[in-house]
Amino acid sequence: MPSRSSAMIRYFEAAAALLLKVILQTVLRADGIAGLAGKSISYLLPILLLVLVHRRCGIDSGSVWLRNPQKCEIVSTIFFCVMILSAISTVGTVLEMLFHMPSALAYTGDSLPVMLLSSLLAAPVLEEVFWRGYLLSLLADAMPDTKISKTAAILLCGILFGFFHGSPARMLYAGISGILLGILALRIGALPCIIVHMLNNLRVLLSLYTGHRMTYAIVFAAAGGIALLLLLYVKRRRISRDKREINRNSQ
Repeated sequence: MPSRSSAMIRYFEAAAALLLKVILQTVLRADGIAGLAGKSISYLLPILLLVLVHRRCGIDSGSVWLRNPQKCEIVSTIFFCVMILSAISTVGTVLEMLFHMPSALAYTGDSLPVMLLSSLLAAPVLEEVFWRGYLLSLLADAMPDTKISKTAAILLCGILFGFFHGSPARMLYAGISGILLGILALRIGALPCIIVHMLNNLRVLLSLYTGHRMTYAIVFAAAGGIALLLLLYVKRRRISRDKREINRNSQ
């Protein structure tokens, strides 16, 4: 844990990256391919700033992508990612029904190639690297190493993420999604967050262009339920295996 003065400096640096993001996003606002380029720049420069901050603070940049990769079990990681994806999909569907809120992708006015490039590549990669990668890890590193502090970092980053998404309903959806992705990021890393973000945006695009919103919502919700049961089963098997090894070693 850094000292109080060091932690305050890190908070200031995080705020500076956010301010730079706001300024660039405001100045470079446009439509079409110019808008995509402007959004990319508005993320790339703050990300560069946060990379430099991480190096100065001695934070391991590798942990941004995957935390403790040697302890990361592939099966459990996949199940957990599916659960997070299912939760985000369910929250989005419920809010769309409650607030009659079509997806923000329906109002971009961009051509299909630009929309695909933006929603399936640029947005997932840049947003997750900035928010759940470098910014969240910087906030979490500046706070005490406790569950309460990590939860506070996830909530703060999720709420800030929500403020960048337009109407109150979309802010709520983005905020909840940001919190869920923050949990995934601090547990596993930013890399799976990128994949989950891509898949969720793909679900939204398919729902828009096929009109089968509820079908995809049910499929994703069912996948999340199955993943939860399988994750519980895997954990139970692991606990039983560990107990058998302990009993074998004690004999």
